[in-house]
Amino acid sequence: MFGLDEWFQNFSQFNLVGLKKETVATVKNPVAEYSIYWTFKGMQVSSFIGGLIVHPIYRIYKLMNIDEATRTTNTTKIIRNTSRRIQGRFILAGLAAGPLIGVFLPVVRGWSTERLKEECYKIRTSGDYLVWDRATICCGFFGWYWKRFQGAVDGVNLALAYALAYHYVLKHKTSVILKDKFKPEELYDSVVEAEAKQDSLREMFRSKNLFLEDMKKN
Repeated sequence: MFGLDEWFQNFSQFNLVGLKKETVATVKNPVAEYSIYWTFKGMQVSSFIGGLIVHPIYRIYKLMNIDEATRTTNTTKIIRNTSRRIQGRFILAGLAAGPLIGVFLPVVRGWSTERLKEECYKIRTSGDYLVWDRATICCGFFGWYWKRFQGAVDGVNLALAYALAYHYVLKHKTSVILKDKFKPEELYDSVVEAEAKQDSLREMFRSKNLFLEDMKKN
């Protein structure tokens, strides 16, 4: 659907039997795929800024400047809720900006379709980025289910913590249960190499079919 079937197969790793090296290297809709990548980055960056920088700074500032004359039993709770609403607005801004960056950045940089396909393929084959993005989807969804967009920020930041733990500890010192079907060294070096290989196979089968048809005629 929308030329993203191969992307989804590689991202989800649900259908390992049907997932082949050629599938990973098939990029049918690079613009949409690159926009999805930047949507993830928009969520991750905005959640980090909103949840781990702006939220605590704003909250501490407001707590330190409470007017004792107007303080009530709910003042602290009001400040906390306001801070969380702010972080929720940050992730909404990231969700809005991410796809736009994904669409216009290649245009600004003057990338050709082939160059954009190669960038998408690099993202597909980057294990650490995939772990981070997959964790972002899972943790972000549970956070959203818990506290909507305010909770989604917490979930996305939890995904960042997991991605860092995976990069520095888990993949080196533990046996990771969930792994991609292919290791990076088992994949094609580029989309161009994969397309050349597939063209070669198609030409070989076409020649074989023509040979068999000639044999039948004779």
